[in-house]
Amino acid sequence: MSDESANDPRRICIVGSAGPSNRLANELKPGVELWAMNMCHRFLTARADRWFQLHPRNWREGEWGPGNEDYEVDQDRAFGRPSDHLEFLKNCGIPVYMQEQNSEIPTSMRYPLGEIIDRFGGYMTSTVPYMIALALHEGVDEIGLLGIYLDTSGEYRDHRPCVEYWLGVARGMGVSIVLPNGCSLTKAPLYAYDGLVEPSETLKLESVEVLA
Repeated sequence: MSDESANDPRRICIVGSAGPSNRLANELKPGVELWAMNMCHRFLTARADRWFQLHPRNWREGEWGPGNEDYEVDQDRAFGRPSDHLEFLKNCGIPVYMQEQNSEIPTSMRYPLGEIIDRFGGYMTSTVPYMIALALHEGVDEIGLLGIYLDTSGEYRDHRPCVEYWLGVARGMGVSIVLPNGCSLTKAPLYAYDGLVEPSETLKLESVEVLA
């Protein structure tokens, strides 16, 4: 590795499954690491550098069985996902971070949970915070999010404040944060100044165009 490349900033794009920005992960500039999770293989054409499947193998097993209308056509579910997900993990050829190394998945590796909690604490309500925390633990200059909005109801109401917390931790460590257009994470009216200052001025982020 040349001295110049060794000094290049480390840039990581974390991609989730939500549209429309998720597919921009297929158009990243060279030098940007692509970290993906769960079912993202269904739309990714670009090769990811790392994969994250942190759910236990029997995740939501009680919701899957006789009586479920899809049970007869897909009984080989794992990690709460359809069977094609397990096949992808087995054959992806890249590091797959899991709770424990899994003999079914040759490139699986144990997520360093103890190290992460010792350094940062254990506030994690979805996969994304684990990914951000690992990037920070290893050292990173820029983190971009694609396909991650968390602006719907249900479980995402618990996920959103945690992801925003970790983006704040990253900012506090001097890491640049890149969010796609239309993403409302870390954006809100400026308390007591609402109507006087545009909400987007409370936290200025670069456009996702720096990644795509």
